Amino acid sequence: AVIAIENVRLFTELRGQLTPHAEAGHADCQYALAIIAWWGLCCESEEQYEAAYAQGMEEATRWWVAAGRQGCSRAVDNLLTCGVGPEAERARAISKEVTRDSAHLIGHDVPTGMPIYGPAFMKEVARRLYGVVRSGE
Repeated sequence: AVIAIENVRLFTELRGQLTPHAEAGHADCQYALAIIAWWGLCCESEEQYEAAYAQGMEEATRWWVAAGRQGCSRAVDNLLTCGVGPEAERARAISKEVTRDSAHLIGHDVPTGMPIYGPAFMKEVARRLYGVVRSGE
């Protein structure tokens, strides 16, 4: 429990350090804040995490959208798979369009044949969703 409380303290401190940079538009900081909120890394207990889950998902979604608007395809990936609200639904709809229009961007697992939606697919979703993809993504 002591280690867990120390981790909560460290993530809470990190969140405080990241927030001004995220608010200033730094996409990597926005993405990091989304992950902290999504995973409940500042929650001290499972009960606190469960009680704050909906609010955490809304916060994570806001940061994924902010980072995605700057072309962060990782944020778009999380937005369409885990995000909540209208913008997440829009990302899911565009993902379906990309699946239909650009099947060559989807890999397949061998031997199961299950689809693999990798970086090229997510970059195309980000491009269609926000018109931009960061270099190096």
